[in-house]
Amino acid sequence: MREYKILSTKREQSFPLVYDLLLTIFSFTDQNIRQYHFHQFLDHYYKCLQTKMQKLSLDVTKCLPLARFQSQLHKFLPFVKLDILKQCCQAFINETSRKKLKQYETIRVAILEIIECVSHPNLSREDCYKILKNKIGSSDYRLLNYRLIPLQEREGYLGDYFKLKIEVEYAGTVKLLHLFSKYLPTYSDMAMDLAKDSFKKEEFYYLEFIPELNDLGLKDITNFLPKCYFSRTNEVLIFEDMTMMNYKTVHVSVTYSYEMLLITIKQLDKIHASSLLYEELLSKKTNEIVRIDVKYPDNVEEKTVCKKETLAKKTLDCAITTFLNMLSKFLDIPKKFSMEEFQKRGQLAFDLCFEKVKKSDKFRNVFCQGDCWASNILFKNDKDSMPIDCYLVDFQLTRYCPPAHDLMFLFYMSTTKEIRTKYKSKLLREYYSELSNILQRYKIDLQKIYTYQQFLEL
Repeated sequence: MREYKILSTKREQSFPLVYDLLLTIFSFTDQNIRQYHFHQFLDHYYKCLQTKMQKLSLDVTKCLPLARFQSQLHKFLPFVKLDILKQCCQAFINETSRKKLKQYETIRVAILEIIECVSHPNLSREDCYKILKNKIGSSDYRLLNYRLIPLQEREGYLGDYFKLKIEVEYAGTVKLLHLFSKYLPTYSDMAMDLAKDSFKKEEFYYLEFIPELNDLGLKDITNFLPKCYFSRTNEVLIFEDMTMMNYKTVHVSVTYSYEMLLITIKQLDKIHASSLLYEELLSKKTNEIVRIDVKYPDNVEEKTVCKKETLAKKTLDCAITTFLNMLSKFLDIPKKFSMEEFQKRGQLAFDLCFEKVKKSDKFRNVFCQGDCWASNILFKNDKDSMPIDCYLVDFQLTRYCPPAHDLMFLFYMSTTKEIRTKYKSKLLREYYSELSNILQRYKIDLQKIYTYQQFLEL
């Protein structure tokens, strides 16, 4: 894609648009003004650029997409700060002794910002301004310090994970804010390629779909996931750190109890109800049928378990082939037929997955979480170690299909056959009853979407 640059008449050099923009902002503002207005300046610039280009019959989203604009701002920010430091030092040399004291303070602040850029190349002071505005609802604070700390244990395979600690003076007290940062993975090119589509899905869910739900008056049922305070498109998402409120995952080897399952399906109820309510409320508002997969086809398209010859498909095929070949080492597993027949049936079962994850043409579909297992569920326990609440995280594998997908995934990934035999029917009734109650609060009759018997057929 072509680089768009602007001529700096002062220096008679060409610079990327964002470099000139940042240089202008930093040349005419101090740290305090930027804390209040930096992102407002950027938003205003991009909107004005969009308007000007429209008058020329040009599309700014093709010349400089918002994601690329954000990425370039982050990329060039340290160089602009270095440029500003250079200018300050030159001015310091030329100033009279009476004015040098003020210039000295400007240089000191500029040096500290350069140190921040070197210490935390993935997150800038300006990023923290936006995080804090979204977190505390105000720009009236004093940023004291911030640190990005990589997690020792990998939380998942489709991201790099950090704890973000921001020390801030606010409302007369010094507070240490705890957040969780999820970056596009950098540990391998394959992981990065695999994660790109998934990362976009999660960004859409947090930054577009959830706000739309809230605008429709559904805030009381969108509390099934942590709050997201910042994003840079296809680079980073920053959330509330739920571990600081005593929420934590259980080990994948732990079998979920009835209480854990019940709490989890109550949250799945909210996820699925929000999807149904979104479609029902918008359909009434617009007097036409609204379906999420029609309105947002790119954001609900299945890109992980699909037959397109993508890297994800090749990786999945390799994993399946490896697994089936490994079975030959355990000859005692098949009981009623040969190992060859067992492997053949296994391959057929895997092939069936590509059809099962598709949206239903018979039953109503919802936005499913898509990956509801131990690593993506944070539980909070009471003093007797009994679960009292949970949050679902990691919405990278969302898909548009019947709600039974999430329920069956949860049951078969987190329970034993004995637990399912004992509680499955009861939990399904609990799920349907709660889903009906939520919809009823908004005057939507679940029976008209699916009866309980139809739900069981899903």
